[in-house]
Amino acid sequence: MAKSRVTPMKKTTIPRSELQAATLSVRMSIFLDKELKYDDLKHHFWTDSKIVLAYLANHHSKFHVFVANRVGEILRQSELSQWSFIPTGLNPADIASRGATAPELQKSVWFHGPEILWQKQVTYDSKKFGIPDDDVEVHARATTTSSAPVHMEDQMCRATTWSRLVSGITQVMKRWVKKYRESDMSLLEVRALAEKKLIAVAQREHLSNPAP
Repeated sequence: MAKSRVTPMKKTTIPRSELQAATLSVRMSIFLDKELKYDDLKHHFWTDSKIVLAYLANHHSKFHVFVANRVGEILRQSELSQWSFIPTGLNPADIASRGATAPELQKSVWFHGPEILWQKQVTYDSKKFGIPDDDVEVHARATTTSSAPVHMEDQMCRATTWSRLVSGITQVMKRWVKKYRESDMSLLEVRALAEKKLIAVAQREHLSNPAP
């Protein structure tokens, strides 16, 4: 069984297209598993995209939604150990996406697959590929410091009322609390914490002996 998709009219990156192809492979495997009446049918997935294998093996970087959703779907339906790398020259899927004349198709690996699949033991194991530092699909890592009061002072200079100031700081504190403290704090509790921090900043700025 073979299936190929036309690249969307909306411009997309090559890694996203490759990842979409990998997702399609997993969906096809689910379909075949239901339709073919074989016991203990084993699935092996091959891709000539090193970046796709790097995405699947990633445990540290945080992806944008498009990539994260598809990586999640692939890993829910398959194991990383089922995925292997295959050189582009041995990949029959390229024939479907690039097209071929009838004589070219007869001479290609389309009908019987690459020779590696006919070996008793597949020796072309996956390699570990890394994600480039400048990959646009990875969220930039934010650096954290202990300079929260400085950010609050900036907000204090821009805010025109106490209510707007507290609301702005609450939004900042909500993200900080979710990441570094108890994530189940209510919005009212976060707002109270924001007010307390604002008062502390004002005391430090204008009082010689601020209250603890």
